[in-house]
Amino acid sequence: MEVTSGLALLFQQFSALLRKNLLLSWRNRKATLLQVLSPLFFMFLIFAIDKAIKAQYSNTTYYKSVPEPPLRPSPSIPPCENKFFVKLPCYDFVWSGDRNPRIRTIVEAIMNNNPGRTIPPSKVKSFSDKAAVDEWLLNNPMHCPGALHFVERSKTIISYGLQTNSTYVQKRGKYEDPTFAFQLPLQLAAEREIARNLIGDSNFSWNVFLREFAHPATAPFSTVSSVGPTFFLAIAMFNFVLQMSSLVTEKELKLRQAMTMMGLYDSAYWLSWLIWEAFITLLSSLLVVLFGMMFQFRFFLKNDFLVVFFVFFLFELSMMSSLVTEKELKLRQAMTMMGLYDSAYWLSWLIWEAFITLLSSLLVVLFGMMFQFRFFLKNDFLVVFFVFFLFELSMTGLAFMLSAFISKSSSATTVGFSIFIVGFVTQLVTQAGFPYSDSISKTFRIIWSFFPPNPFAQALYILSEAVSTSEVHGIRWSKRGQCGPDDEDCVITINDIYQWLLATFVLWFVLAIYFDNIIPNASGVRKSMLYFLNPNYWMGRGGQNVKEGGVCSCCIVSVPRQEHVTPDDQDVLEEQNTVKRQITEGVVDANVAVQIRGLAKTYPGACNIGCCCKCKRTKPYNAVKVHNSSKSSGLCSLGDVKNTSLVLFAVYLQHISLLKPFSSWSGCFSVARWISFGYFSVCFVFQFGNIVGLLYNLLLRETDSFLDDVQCAVLELFQDLWVNFERDQLFCLLGPNGAGKTTVINCLTGITPATDGDALIYGHSIRSSTGMSNIQKLIGVCPQFDILWDALSGEEHLQLFATIKGLTPSSINSITQTSLAEVRLTDSAKVRAGSYSGGMKRRLSVAISLIGDPKLVVLDEPTTGMDPITRRHVWDIIENAKRGRAIVLTTHSMEEADILSDRIGIMAKGKLRCIGTAIRLKSRFGTGFIANISFYGNNVESRTDNRDAVSTVHQEAVKQFFKNHLDVVPKEENNNFITFVIPHDKEGLLTNFFAELQDREEEFGISDIQLGLTTLEEVFLNIAKQAELESAAADGTLVTLTLTSGESLQIPIGARFVGIPETESEEYPTGVMVEVYWEQDESGALCISGHSQKVPVPSGVRLSSSASARHRRNSRRPGSVHGVIIDPSQVSSVRFQ
Repeated sequence: MEVTSGLALLFQQFSALLRKNLLLSWRNRKATLLQVLSPLFFMFLIFAIDKAIKAQYSNTTYYKSVPEPPLRPSPSIPPCENKFFVKLPCYDFVWSGDRNPRIRTIVEAIMNNNPGRTIPPSKVKSFSDKAAVDEWLLNNPMHCPGALHFVERSKTIISYGLQTNSTYVQKRGKYEDPTFAFQLPLQLAAEREIARNLIGDSNFSWNVFLREFAHPATAPFSTVSSVGPTFFLAIAMFNFVLQMSSLVTEKELKLRQAMTMMGLYDSAYWLSWLIWEAFITLLSSLLVVLFGMMFQFRFFLKNDFLVVFFVFFLFELSMMSSLVTEKELKLRQAMTMMGLYDSAYWLSWLIWEAFITLLSSLLVVLFGMMFQFRFFLKNDFLVVFFVFFLFELSMTGLAFMLSAFISKSSSATTVGFSIFIVGFVTQLVTQAGFPYSDSISKTFRIIWSFFPPNPFAQALYILSEAVSTSEVHGIRWSKRGQCGPDDEDCVITINDIYQWLLATFVLWFVLAIYFDNIIPNASGVRKSMLYFLNPNYWMGRGGQNVKEGGVCSCCIVSVPRQEHVTPDDQDVLEEQNTVKRQITEGVVDANVAVQIRGLAKTYPGACNIGCCCKCKRTKPYNAVKVHNSSKSSGLCSLGDVKNTSLVLFAVYLQHISLLKPFSSWSGCFSVARWISFGYFSVCFVFQFGNIVGLLYNLLLRETDSFLDDVQCAVLELFQDLWVNFERDQLFCLLGPNGAGKTTVINCLTGITPATDGDALIYGHSIRSSTGMSNIQKLIGVCPQFDILWDALSGEEHLQLFATIKGLTPSSINSITQTSLAEVRLTDSAKVRAGSYSGGMKRRLSVAISLIGDPKLVVLDEPTTGMDPITRRHVWDIIENAKRGRAIVLTTHSMEEADILSDRIGIMAKGKLRCIGTAIRLKSRFGTGFIANISFYGNNVESRTDNRDAVSTVHQEAVKQFFKNHLDVVPKEENNNFITFVIPHDKEGLLTNFFAELQDREEEFGISDIQLGLTTLEEVFLNIAKQAELESAAADGTLVTLTLTSGESLQIPIGARFVGIPETESEEYPTGVMVEVYWEQDESGALCISGHSQKVPVPSGVRLSSSASARHRRNSRRPGSVHGVIIDPSQVSSVRFQ
């Protein structure tokens, strides 16, 4: 099959990823539309605030130029209820001098001649003199806005005085001026009526007009400059959170990992993101500026379009959410397994996010213009547009960088809004002029400018100042590199801000790629901190130069080389010797597709510092589960590691007492020496780079005794694996959960680096970065869990992965249709994968693993969730796929393994326990032969009771026949058949036995005789039980067996025959025993399913009381009884029921 490579493959992968981003955005149209039109929403909020503020000041001339102020009529005395703060009942005014009739006449005229309304007598209160008024005002505060005091000095002289509250009061954003609101109306009314009284003409015209002082327009209030930065930041942060979430989701769902396993280039991955984010940022920035102009904001109208556009564009390029989503769902992992280039991955994201940023920035500017904001109208369109565009672009780089530290998309939202809060605070500082002034050092300004919202805030300030009055006309594109004429403290221009935002984007983007490679992924894998110095990385072949553990691990040094372990099984030893002989002799077997050479995987555990004093054991304690909480364990810690209230010193002491001696190496001693000389003990407990605890204890003892107790734990997932996988064959890898199967597959596919040994896949080493790059082009992987995009259809998934594998564009459609037909998904080809059932998703994953004609196919539990009919069909697909390739299969279905496999290997506790064909394993590890005897009982034409009686007679006769000849009893029986298990040592008797049984079929009423080997499931259980027995013997792992009598025994896991201590009696001089039945639970672990009735212990076996006492002393549970394990060879004569 013709495939592309090199730059052509890079461009092909980039194009496919960019199309993938476009499809995902189109399928999530509501979210995409919300993201793109978010500028309209926030710009409308600014517009509404601006209109509300302008409406409030619409009747004032404060923001207007008034060279010739107009005349205004004198105001009338307002009702007292108009005062902002007043107590009822209230009075419009009070007065003194009521004993004088002339003054009383003047007051009545004031009340009757008040312009606009007559003041009723109930709203006025009179007093005899000023002292009485003062006393009343003191006793009745806030009941009257003012008072008039009249004194008649002669017939031609009447004097008056005013008394008002001069305090300014604010209510709902408005100020109440007591001078113009109350004092001036009272003064004019008093003067008018006194003058009319003195001249004796009540109709005398007395018109007083007011005129404000001529003044120029003050700086107009700019909503954009005041609240705009906060809303512009919100526009960008809205996209920032969505972008970051998408990135982390791809990582969390292992989508990128899956693509990389299929041969995806890192350069293609990052390039696709870069182009996409740049496009989105460009669009967003353009819309921001256009909306600003549409709303007639001076900020957008009077500054050049390009200036504002670049500000917004650099802000919105921050799709952290999208990257986190791909990481969280492990979608990128899936693409990586298929050979995805990192460059193609990141470039696809960059281009897409740049497009979104462009769209968002454009909308912001358009909405600003639509709402007629001066910010948008007076500045050139491009000036404003590039402010937004480059700002959002810079934020995109920041989002990429932060996504490397986030593994859950839900955390991306929290981080995004935290960045928003920090940006809001730093914007306030920037707008105050603190960082960007001559009084602040240049070094501090440079550091301050690394955070994109800070230069963005300064750009908004400059653009706002450029439209602060109607006389200025904003910033032109040609003058973007110049300071304003009145800006004497200018240290940065719009053009400088463009350069800063672009530079910070490049910086954050480069750091994103760097941290993405050195921070451990979900499997604890990371590249070297100096990986970029390797030329192979830049050629797409440097992706596997990796290490284990976190960068802060106290056991960062390499895990010690594992000692060679001689297999217990003869077949495993023979396979190992075959591989070693081929290596020694340099034999290259053309039929061997995969050769595993002593492969081992271990993780460094915690370094533990011993204690010279005696410590009392405390509880609780537990082992920390790592690698998806089911595949490995061994990091020990006291108490619940999620509980932050642990007693640190107790944890420290108990932590040491739990551990057995493990392998030690010099790295731990150097840590211990540093700690001891520093007088502090430091213990780190890591779950692949995530700190569970950091414990400090002051040491009060000598260094020499301290160094004697240094211990380091080594977590062995599997060790010393030697095996060949041949072409045209399917090798099935079986084992209980935690046996190491998936870890072996992860090592072969490059997800996890091997600790020791090597494996050659078609001659390419998995320990070589170049080799793994070539391997990923040859393999197809069906992961244990479906790694799919819910929004993409099955057809689009296959087209994407076919492109990543490098198939020629002309062949992709035909190959895709063929693959869909093979897994019976043609009718659902255009249905989104999120609507698929579990079985349909598994079929799609199988089709993806076979796309591109891979030479090695790895199937990790491929038929999980399928119905029997579909499962049989997929088995046919897998069987037909053997031709020309090697297939590695893991499954928990013994039937599937029996039907599909050419060879089977069973792992348990990290070791390969047996290997061979299904028949070979059954004959070696099964309990013997299975004989099923069926009877004619249901065909006897007689009454039911007679029929049952006849059947019982026949069955008893058959059971006695088996007992007499083979010394076996039924394992299972009912009215229709009986099942016997015949040990292997009876094989020599079977020919004559079954010949005689066939001759007596009619006598025994037998309708059918079936003879076969034991099932593969029984072999699996026997191997698992044996491994558990070894582990239990080494670790002292016990479980509780509850007898039917109510007694409880502590027995090792997997023990078959157990003697009950202290049961010796006259009837049973050697005591009694039971046979324990074991089965697998849902997780694959062994558990007790039942036990037989009590039977006497064989005479050659003694249950000594000393053994029981010893068990009790060693038990963790005081008073518990431990069963005595009896060797199966000693109980061959015992009959259990």
